[in-house]
Amino acid sequence: NPSKSSGGADKNTAAPSNDGADTSGNKARRHHTTARYADPSRRGRPTSGSSGGAMVGPDGYYYYAEDVDHVQGELEFCWKVVAVVMGLLMVVLSGAFFYQLYELWELSELSDEMKQERMGDGNSNNIMSVSRDARGDIGAKPFEISLPQECIAMRSALPDDNESCRMALARAVTPTIRRAYKREGVVAIRGLLTPDQLASLDVSADQLLTVETERQGGPNKARSRNGNQFYTDKSGALFLDPGTDCHLCDGGGEGSILSEQCDIRTDAEECPATQNSDINDEGAVDENEGAENSNTSMAAFRHVALMSAVPLVAAELMGLDSSRNDTLRVIKDIFLAKDEGEYVCGWHVDDHGFWPAQASSPGINAWITVDDLPPGPGGTFAVAVGSHSARWRMDAHRAIGSVMTYPQNGFKDAEDMVKSRPGEGTCNLKTAAPETNEKMEDSKRIYDLKKGDVIFHERWLFHRTVPFDREVVHNQKIRRWGYKGGYEKEPPPPLMKRRYSIRYGPGSSIVIKGWGTEPSVLWNKNNAGKTADEVSENDGPWYPRSWPGISCNEIEGIGELVEKRFAVVEERKKERMKAMKMHLKELKEEEREKRTLAYNNKR
Repeated sequence: NPSKSSGGADKNTAAPSNDGADTSGNKARRHHTTARYADPSRRGRPTSGSSGGAMVGPDGYYYYAEDVDHVQGELEFCWKVVAVVMGLLMVVLSGAFFYQLYELWELSELSDEMKQERMGDGNSNNIMSVSRDARGDIGAKPFEISLPQECIAMRSALPDDNESCRMALARAVTPTIRRAYKREGVVAIRGLLTPDQLASLDVSADQLLTVETERQGGPNKARSRNGNQFYTDKSGALFLDPGTDCHLCDGGGEGSILSEQCDIRTDAEECPATQNSDINDEGAVDENEGAENSNTSMAAFRHVALMSAVPLVAAELMGLDSSRNDTLRVIKDIFLAKDEGEYVCGWHVDDHGFWPAQASSPGINAWITVDDLPPGPGGTFAVAVGSHSARWRMDAHRAIGSVMTYPQNGFKDAEDMVKSRPGEGTCNLKTAAPETNEKMEDSKRIYDLKKGDVIFHERWLFHRTVPFDREVVHNQKIRRWGYKGGYEKEPPPPLMKRRYSIRYGPGSSIVIKGWGTEPSVLWNKNNAGKTADEVSENDGPWYPRSWPGISCNEIEGIGELVEKRFAVVEERKKERMKAMKMHLKELKEEEREKRTLAYNNKR
């Protein structure tokens, strides 16, 4: 047989030689190691004339090239997935590595800053450090007042029920305190809040801090950055959790709205936020009851702002007289939490966003500490004593473009506000008027404050936030590193100092005119130019009354205000803020073009 003698197979034999496989077979042979994974149902010996596309595997069976290609594709896909995962892992590891390098660099920078401060080097970036600057009155002590028993046992915050408390506080606020406030524009007082009120405020502050952190996307996004000096700032805290105040008008008399519509409760267990829930049978304060019965809602902000001794003392310092039908109202309130961010606003007075009353309207700011605030570590508050009446005060107002310099009827629109506002900006006194800024620093006072202390300062007193001392931040970062590395059993507590600021004004305060973001005016433009009394009595409690006492009608109206109006107002405010940002961006571009042109002309 010629075919046998030549060592070849019969051409008519069904089984082809390996050399007889076609192109697809050659492709399959190159990947014969994957052939064993082909579909077992396809294995076997092809019939005569049907060997195209088949190959002999290592097990002696025939495999089809399309099966091998399918397996090859699956393996290639798996390798691609592995490559992508490995790539992502390398990106994450590289990011973590560079982040560690950044933290090391930051620690080194902080160390350099501390050395500069110790050596008295004026080039330190921490331009507002506390412990390194001996100027001013650092560590001033507050006046101490023993809360009168009439206030502790006060049944409610209604005018008839709190009259004895008001009279007792009028005696407690001594002539020395009154003279200090009039002369210096500021006093700090300890002892105005009961243990129960402090415990409730602490709980509410913690809860609000948690809510705001989640709303901003977690602690890293919420952390203060350049241009944002606080971890969180929440305006209108007193409007949180409305509808929990049925008991507040207990004793309101026949015909009071809440007395008629609410099931009045006097049991402290059922109504833990009742003002006198921490009073025992003998009328004494039981300090252990405060934490146990503290309200777990965020209504404590409202209770402190409207129904504590704080507004009663504020009215005394302002010289209000109920016989003249004077009233005291909350013009604005805000909860603030200062973290380790270095940026702070320089010496300033509050603009219309934080004090929405015409410049002709007086006011007093009650600044309540929710944490201990010793001056050394920072994160606290500084005031420029006497700056409200200093001869050079208008130089400061003009330099920053405060509301003292605004047009009487306000600005026409966002563009007018951005382009026509005078001065260099609310926070920029240091660069706008260095000499005036130095006068502020020389008259600086930083109190040594305990939780619950209250700073009362005049509306036009210049003030600023104090950043944390760089050494404190440095040690905090080292402790955080130690915890990450397993050297610390517990993570260090966050550098966070909480405070609650209430801006009070008489009922005769005039609501701002012109373009802005004031909620009462966004809801009803006719409220602009009216008094706070008129607005609150006719259009809802936008500015709740706190002295000579609360109004049951207004307390009830807060719930309706929040439920039916706040969402609408918030949308309108967003539209105005969007317009404001657009014009601010245009202004920055114009300034950049001017600087570029000036630079080119010099060349």
